[in-house]
Order: sequence, then structure tokens, then C-alpha cells
Amino acid sequence: MYQRIKTHKTVVDQYSKELISRNVVTEQEYKDERSKYDGVCKKAFEDTAHEEIKHSNWIDSPWPGEEQLRLEGEGHIKPPAPNSPPPRPFPE
Repeated sequence: MYQRIKTHKTVVDQYSKELISRNVVTEQEYKDERSKYDGVCKKAFEDTAHEEIKHSNWIDSPWPGEEQLRLEGEGHIKPPAPNSPPPRPFPE
């Protein structure tokens, strides 16, 4: 079973092949985007080497800014607490 799964193409490979065959994107555009995304992932991984993980980060208690994610009443999102850290921008 595992050998059969191992030989199966990934969803990304199947979908990209379909998009290329329909001329939605060129193969070069796909490769460029894939390379750019891999670069973002690699940079994020390398940046974790400088992160300090503390046990207190993993205890079962609310994290700073978590309250903004909880839904209230009729689906309204609570505004961030005044002492919440600003959101970090996503690298391009």
C-alpha cells in the first residue's frame, strides 16, 4: 500500500499539470511561482533557528491577541485588545 502511495502524483503536481494543459499558466510561470513559494518556506524555516521557544508559550492558556479570534454573538469579531502586539507582515 505504501509503495503505491509513494508512486502516486501529489495534488500539486496533478493540478499544475491540468492548469498547464488548459493554458491557464505556462510551465515557466508555474515553476517561477513554485520557486518563489519554496523560497518563502525556506526563509521561514531558517528564521525559526533564531526563535527562542519557551515552555510558557505552550501551556493551555490564552495567547496574546487570541481574543480577537473568538467570535461574539452574531459572528462579529472582537477588536484586538489595546495591549495586543501588532500583526506581523507576511513576507512576499
